[in-house]
Parts: sequence; structure tokens; C-alpha cells
Amino acid sequence: MLDEALKPKPKQRRVLVVVDADPSTNPRAAEALRMAGGVGVWEQLDVHVALCGLAIKAKGEGVAQ
Repeated sequence: MLDEALKPKPKQRRVLVVVDADPSTNPRAAEALRMAGGVGVWEQLDVHVALCGLAIKAKGEGVAQ
């Protein structure tokens, strides 16, 4: 009998969260990241986040443009 960790996982649905708002002026950018992180912990979906334009500020100060 296969160990549970070795069994193939069923194909997960994927979701892409695209954030293009400036997090310093628009609270929706932070809310989108919070939502993506919260959904990701369920492990029912494969969550990906794309930061576009000024949303890259959400990543931190030391990030190259």
C-alpha cells in the first residue's frame, strides 16, 4: 500500500490574482494579496500572484524595478 505522501495529488484548479494598483494609495492591492494568501493555505487551489506596474511596491523596498 502506498504511503499517503507518495500518492499522486488530484489535479488542482489554478487561480491567478493580478494586482496592478499602487499599494501606498489603494487598499485593494493589500486586500488582494491578503485574499490570495488566505485562499492559498486551503491547498485546494494552486494560487499565483502577478504584481504589475506600481503594485511591485507590495514586494518591498529592495526590489529592483
